[in-house]
This record gives sequence, structure tokens and C-alpha cells, in this order.
Amino acid sequence: MEKDFTCDWIAILDFGSPYTQLIARRIRELKVYSEIYPHNIAFSELLKNNPRGIILSGNADNLNNEQVHHLVQQLSTLDVPILGIGQPIKILIEMCGGEVEYSKINEYKNTLVNVLPEGKNDLFYQLPDAINAWICPDYTTKNIPSNLKIIAVTEKKIAAAFSDSEKRIYGLQFHPEVEQTEFGQHILSNFVKGICHCIPKWTEKFFIEKTVQDIRKEVEDGKVVAGISGGIDSLVAALLTYKAIGDRLHGIFINTGLMRKDEEEEIRKLFI
Repeated sequence: MEKDFTCDWIAILDFGSPYTQLIARRIRELKVYSEIYPHNIAFSELLKNNPRGIILSGNADNLNNEQVHHLVQQLSTLDVPILGIGQPIKILIEMCGGEVEYSKINEYKNTLVNVLPEGKNDLFYQLPDAINAWICPDYTTKNIPSNLKIIAVTEKKIAAAFSDSEKRIYGLQFHPEVEQTEFGQHILSNFVKGICHCIPKWTEKFFIEKTVQDIRKEVEDGKVVAGISGGIDSLVAALLTYKAIGDRLHGIFINTGLMRKDEEEEIRKLFI
């Protein structure tokens, strides 16, 4: 019987952020798979593999009003939890019927963020009442509907986090994925595991077993010729393929004269 390799996963919509790859990495460190997509991906494509949650990351100011309106319409149809990190909170606040305006403070810095009681049951579950966070408060809330709750504020009373727990919509003006934010991984875990209910099974063992099965399905009874440069990428690909089909892999390695001492022999031993 073929093993079931389906797993819970999180989709990340990238609006252009230097931290997007880091967010994906942090989620995978929680043993939950994550995948990055451009923000303008067709939502039918995004949803076909059933993500358990969606994270918005990046610079939403690059979007014009028409694009924002289209995203708001698309996101409003989803029945999965959504977390906005940084500027995309503007989209989520507008989606909930609120308004924002630009903040006069527009630079990254470590700031003390006070967690309000309203946030203790979801994003900030089992966290202290105050944490240091890497924040750039791009927006201040101008008009907040009753369903949207501010769940954390800075010392200057600027909204640092908000939620609509009924619609499972959450926003952070600070970056939980960076080292400068205290308990950032705990916050991401609360979203991924607590709110999205992802089961953590994305481990090295899971990845190897799934990849080996995928290779066997693709190759069937055929053979594979693989170029091996001596670098990590080609070696890992070749080793996984070898594990899947054994001697039907024909690896080609050319010593260019630029290898380290004895590296050719080390590579050869991997496949003997």
C-alpha cells in the first residue's frame, strides 16, 4: 500500500519583501510546509492544493486602488485563516471595513509592544504581557469596525496587531520572523498550529520519503542520466534519485581540476 504523503501547508503571498523567504523558513522550522507565491497569482491556482492558511508579506504600497480592491474581493471569499505581516495589513483592515492612514513614524526599530487581553487567546497565546519587536509602523488605524479588535499596541499607543477572530483574520505591524523580535517563532506557531491547526509532519525524513516516491512515479521502469558537479544541489538530487531507483541512475562526474583535494574520491564513494 502506497504511503500517504499529503501534509498541511501554508501559502505565502509575496508583495515584495526581503523577509518573505525568512518567513517561509521559519514556518518550515515548525515542521509545517510553506510555499511562496506572487501576490497576483490566480486564487484558483493557489487554492487547488488546499492551504490551511495564508500569510501576506511585503510592500502593499506598490498596488494601486484597483489592485487592492481586487485582492480584497478575492481574500473575502476564502475560508482559511489569513495573517498579514507589515504593509499588507492595510488590505486586511480595508477588507474588514476599516480605514488606515500613513504613520509619521516610518523606520524600523526595536519597540516594546504591549499585548492586550483580547490577544491572549490566539496570536499571543501563552506569551508575556509585553515583548520587544522589530517594527515599522507604516499605518495608524483611522476607522476600526466593531468586529476588528486591536490586540497589541506600542508604547505610543499605535496599533501593533489586530484580529477579527470570527473571520480568522490577523495582522501584525511588526516582523515575528526576525531575530530582533522576542517570541516571534512562538507567534508564528500560534498562527500555524493553533489557528490554522496544521499538523507538524514536514521533517527531513518525510521530505526524503516523499521525494523518493515522487521520483519512482516519474521514472517508472526507465533510467536516469544525472550530471554531478560536486556541489550540494546536484549531489543531493543524485543521492535521492539513487535511493529511489538504484543502479538505474547513471551519474556523470567530470573533474574540472577545480575540486578540493580528494573530493573526487569522496564523491565516488557516495555511490559505491
